Amino acid sequence: MVGNVLLVEDNRIEAELLDEYLELYGLEVERVTDGSFALERLRDRGSRPPDSLILDLNLPMVSGYEILRAIKLDPQLRPRRVIVTSRLKAKNEIEVCMYMGADAYVQKNDDPILFANDLWNALAA
Repeated sequence: MVGNVLLVEDNRIEAELLDEYLELYGLEVERVTDGSFALERLRDRGSRPPDSLILDLNLPMVSGYEILRAIKLDPQLRPRRVIVTSRLKAKNEIEVCMYMGADAYVQKNDDPILFANDLWNALAA
C-alpha cells in the first residue's frame, strides 16, 4: 500500500484540493510545483524516496513527459507507482505515458472528489 506520495502539480488550487483529499485517505503528501523540483526530489538520495508519484503532464520548467523519460532511463528514480494526470483525452497521449512507464493515467475532471477518488483507486491498485 502507498504511504507517501510526491504530488507534482503546478495548479495551486488543484494541488491543495488533492493534497487535502489524499491526506484524508491517510497518505503523507509532499507537493512540488514544477518538473525541475520533482526531478531534484526524485534524485535526492538523502531523503526518503516517495512510494508513489502523481504527475501532471503540463508543467513549467520540465514537463511530465521529461520526468517519465528520466525515470525510464534511470530506474533508481522510479517510485513503486507512477500515476499521470492530465486533461488530455487523446488515446495516443495516454499510450505514450503508459509506454514511458506510467502505471495509470487518471484524467482530470471538474469534480475534485471524483478525481481524488479515481487517484486513490489508481494508487491502491
